[in-house]
Amino acid sequence: MDQEEVHERLASLRHGPWASKGKFALKTMYAPNLEEIVGRGEIDLSQIEPSGFNENETFIQRSLRYSGNVPVTDPKAQKLRGSLDSTFTHLQLMELAIQTGYLPSDVVRESARANLAAVLWSQPAQSFVQAYQYLPVAQLANRVDMTGLSDARPPEIQDDNALRFASFLASLRQLESSPFVSYWKQVADGQVGFQSGEAYLRYLSGESEESPRGTLKVLAGLREYVVTLADLVRSLPRGSEPPFVSFYRYWLDRLYVDITSTPGQFSRSWADALDVWVQNNLSSEKRSDPWVREERELLADSSSTLRRVWQQYALRSEPDWGLFVPSDRISLKPTLTRYGGLLQHDENLLSKG
Repeated sequence: MDQEEVHERLASLRHGPWASKGKFALKTMYAPNLEEIVGRGEIDLSQIEPSGFNENETFIQRSLRYSGNVPVTDPKAQKLRGSLDSTFTHLQLMELAIQTGYLPSDVVRESARANLAAVLWSQPAQSFVQAYQYLPVAQLANRVDMTGLSDARPPEIQDDNALRFASFLASLRQLESSPFVSYWKQVADGQVGFQSGEAYLRYLSGESEESPRGTLKVLAGLREYVVTLADLVRSLPRGSEPPFVSFYRYWLDRLYVDITSTPGQFSRSWADALDVWVQNNLSSEKRSDPWVREERELLADSSSTLRRVWQQYALRSEPDWGLFVPSDRISLKPTLTRYGGLLQHDENLLSKG
């Protein structure tokens, strides 16, 4: 690989949507002695002590607590958590780029150590990695001699998977750039203050007849996420998905694990709610339009594909990437117009909920 190609591949990691979104976390969590920390040999992250006092330490600790199903309502805390997620996205991409032979480890090493130290000097940030299942971040830390975060061993490098990583990166860029996916993820993660995720789940499941504000945006984001990710997974050889799925593990859990607000009360997963909505609104008994059958089959197949890899996630660990082939089935405009008609919503989603 010549130097020009290396620079182009590095740029593809640096210039995604995650780069600009991650700036707030890097600025907020700045540690004065980072250069000295990064310059060491092996670093035990659990023993890092930044020189001086970061005036944001109390805010960082409060903002990065594990929230479970309890919504995080503080806008500044939401901003930090979202920005840190983008920073971790960049770090995960570094690790997966190395694993697949997309980039040599020595090219990424210095930048990886600097970015890891920039946020992981903070114990709350380390806990955030573990609580929200950023496995490739832990693998990268161990790969570049930064211990103390996890015992997760980085997989061996598969040099023949660079093209497949590039395809994966294209699908990720699509998801990260989508305002609808972003909105659904905020709702699913309890970060939309005016409406709880349970309200949308109740409506989609047919438990409530009242369509909450923003329902069409939530449905659009949920659909786009499921269809895009399933198309990527289907391109992988059967049984080889787990290393790839590790990147998406947290959100697959959000899709398939039931959300229960109160013990013994309403309980439903996003995937199940989507399945019920499809049955209630796209059934052949209710609608005979040709697009309805195609949409129903697409969503059923996509949901079952993701459920399979989610259930089998821990069974294998050998990376083998497939090719992501963009599909016009993911195109949202005609689908949103049709869904908008079903929900009797204005299809101008960006100006109205």
